[in-house]
Amino acid sequence: MKSLVELKREMFPKGLRRELQNLSNRIFRRTTEKKLARAFGQLNISPGALVCVHSMLSGLGYIVGGPESVIKAIQRAVPGCTIMMPSFPFSGSAKDYVDFGAIYDRDNTPSQSGLLTECLRKMPGAVRGLHPTHPCVALGPRAHELIDGSENSPTPFGDDSTYGRFSADKNAYLLLIHTNNTSIVHRVQEMVEMPNLFLEGMYEARALDVRGEVKKYSVSLHTPNLPLYVIEHGSNGEREYLWFPDYVLLFPKYNADRIKLNVKSDTVFEKLQKRHEFFIAEGIYSIKRLMESEIMGVKLNLWLDYVNKDVIDSITSHQNEYDYSVLIEEYRNGSILK
Repeated sequence: MKSLVELKREMFPKGLRRELQNLSNRIFRRTTEKKLARAFGQLNISPGALVCVHSMLSGLGYIVGGPESVIKAIQRAVPGCTIMMPSFPFSGSAKDYVDFGAIYDRDNTPSQSGLLTECLRKMPGAVRGLHPTHPCVALGPRAHELIDGSENSPTPFGDDSTYGRFSADKNAYLLLIHTNNTSIVHRVQEMVEMPNLFLEGMYEARALDVRGEVKKYSVSLHTPNLPLYVIEHGSNGEREYLWFPDYVLLFPKYNADRIKLNVKSDTVFEKLQKRHEFFIAEGIYSIKRLMESEIMGVKLNLWLDYVNKDVIDSITSHQNEYDYSVLIEEYRNGSILK
C-alpha cells in the first residue's frame, strides 16, 4: 500500500508542485517594494550609509517586481546609501576556480554569489570590480570609492579590498535578509590573522582589464574550510568547533535553533546567546520580521570590535588546537562538521 507521501508525489509531480507553490505565493504571499521599504526603514540604518547585503529571498514569498524591488526598497529606506554585495565568479573554492584556468570578465561573467547579487550587477549605474577572484559590485554615490583599484589588493579581503574599505567606514552596516551566511566573515579572518588562513605561495589568476585584454594577477588564496571554524571549550573542557558565520551571527531564529541543537555544551551556546542579546540591547543589532523572514541591520564597526576580540581570544587561548595538522585530523574523524 502506497503512503500518503508517495500518492502526493504521483498526483503532484515536482514541476507541478513548484507551479502551484508559485501561484500560491502570488496570491497569498505577496511582498511589494513599499512593504520592503517600510521594513528596511525600521532597522535604523543611517542615511548615506554603506550597506552590504546578504539575502535568502525565499522567505519573502512572491516579490512583486522581482529582486530589483528589494534593491529599490533599500534605496528608499536609506536615502543616499551605497549598496555593496559580493559578485564572486565561482560557487566552490577560489582555488578550484583558479586551477580551472578561468578568465574573469567583469562585464559578462555572472555573479555566483546569489540571485540578488546578479540582479545588482545588471542594474544601471552599478560598478563591478576587476579583481580576478573576489570582485564586488556596488551601486550608489560611493560605489567607485569602494570598487576602483580594489583588484590590486594582495589578499582577497585585505585593507585595500572592497571589504577592507567597507569595514573601515564609520557608517557601514550589514543588512541580512533571513540568513547569517555572509562573506564579511572572511574580512574578520584577515583582520584577526586567523591561523592557517592562506594557502602556501601565490597563485596566478586571470581577468580582462578595462580594455578587454587578459591581465595576469598574482593572488593569495584562502585555505578552504578549516579556517572557517572557531574553537570554544565548554565548562567540562570539551572542545567545540563552530562554523564561523554561526559563531559571529546567531541569526535568524531557525539558525539559532539549529546551532543550539548542534553545540554540545550549554555554556558555549549561552556565551553566543549572551553576546547576541547584548548586541540587541546596545542597538548594534536591529531585527524585524517581514513575511516569513527575519531581517537584521548590523552596525558594522561596533560589531567588529566585539567579534574580533572574541575570535582573537579563542586563537590566543587555544593556539595549539589551531595547528593545521590537528585540524586536519579532527576534520577526517568527523569532529569538524558544518
